[in-house]
Amino acid sequence: MLCPIDETRVPLEVSYDALSQAQDGITRKMDASANVARSIAAASSIILGKEETIDFDVFLCHNNNDKPTVRWAAQRLREHGILPWLDEAELIPGRPWQEALERQISHIRAAAVFVGPSGIGPWQNQEMRAFLSEFAERGCPVIPVMLPGATPTTPELPVFLRRMTWVDLRAQDAAGIERLIWGITGRKPTWSGLGQGLE
Repeated sequence: MLCPIDETRVPLEVSYDALSQAQDGITRKMDASANVARSIAAASSIILGKEETIDFDVFLCHNNNDKPTVRWAAQRLREHGILPWLDEAELIPGRPWQEALERQISHIRAAAVFVGPSGIGPWQNQEMRAFLSEFAERGCPVIPVMLPGATPTTPELPVFLRRMTWVDLRAQDAAGIERLIWGITGRKPTWSGLGQGLE
């Protein structure tokens, strides 16, 4: 028999139970897809509100050599309603960028220090030290984040950053992003991979 909706062929000998199970599977997939769409829409709405009030959640401190991976992380954070401050998206051409950085250091609630195979760049080092100093007074998190090609020991992390629990984004997976969000917000993720990033 030919299905009038999607024109697939359905054998007449298929039992009602088999059809019912197939429909349940399709319904579950549709529900999952709808849930993802709702989550993305909610995150987009949250991001719009934060952008209107210039309410950044996290400063992304990184070496320019790691920009593509940091962009990827910034996009994943936005998809979860976390508004990252990323230099290329926030620094206005023709304006002094050091002043913009100073404003963020004194107001933002968290910093993620990305460490890739090139290590920590000279300006990134200055930003990181400013965040460590400022955040020690305010009790804000400074989160070391390992990118693909990096290890916890090479390049050598600065002494004060080594004391912090790091996030592993070397696999560029959802579990790493969840840990980063946990570090930024303080809200523990619901997934079970909590052993990651503690080596």
